[in-house]
Amino acid sequence: MIAAGVLGALVLIVVVLFAVRGRRGETGAYAQGVSAYREGRRATASEQFQAAARGAPSDPMPHVYLSRIAREMNDLATANAEAVTAVRLGPTNAAALREMASTSFAMQNYAGSRTFYARAVAADTSDKLSQGFLGCSLVRLGRVDEGRRWMQRAGRGPWSSCAPAPDVRP
Repeated sequence: MIAAGVLGALVLIVVVLFAVRGRRGETGAYAQGVSAYREGRRATASEQFQAAARGAPSDPMPHVYLSRIAREMNDLATANAEAVTAVRLGPTNAAALREMASTSFAMQNYAGSRTFYARAVAADTSDKLSQGFLGCSLVRLGRVDEGRRWMQRAGRGPWSSCAPAPDVRP
């Protein structure tokens, strides 16, 4: 009985060590993906994020990056699928919500982008990118005054180019 107990304890220790080692590998793949993405090595980044997603199937962040990479390559079907997965895994994750909004915006689904930018702002009230593009989405939906207020709140940024010229009435 003692031998069986010792053997059981050793098996448990080995299982725990493999689990911990596996988590470090997941973190490594994700970190390597972020690094490759920042360096502009999209193919390597994509491979690393796919490995990170397999290693941590409940983490939305690899899918956020996979969506972003696909969106930047104008593969909007893949971008949308990855963004949907990211939001499903992290329904209150501001980055996932913003990526879903950005993908919707790129697909010219301004009502969808407005919804997800608003959710991203609610999840992270300091997210200027979501605030600015929420304003841009509202402008595209014809809600110009409300859109301008969101863009002003966000300050200057890439969303500024979609702001309509102010009305000048004689």
